Amino acid sequence: MIGVLRRYLRRQQFNPDLSGAFVNPLVSVIFQLFNAYLFKITQSRFGVVNRLVTAFVLAPVSLLGLILSALLPDNPDLFLDQLVVAERL
Repeated sequence: MIGVLRRYLRRQQFNPDLSGAFVNPLVSVIFQLFNAYLFKITQSRFGVVNRLVTAFVLAPVSLLGLILSALLPDNPDLFLDQLVVAERL
């Protein structure tokens, strides 16, 4: 994936100095996506309800994901975040 992006940037007249993916453990990626889904379906018009849902539903799910990601092995095949620093030629 990164090699494809590097070739594309070079064709577009960029010099990719640093290009890399922030590899998250597979469990962390899954929990981030699940939290995003829960956040989307639990939104309401009331700010207090949103804060309560965040504190009592989303926070424990995030903590569980952090704990499991520390215990289980990493998987570099799946990631969410990518950073590219490139300069124009």
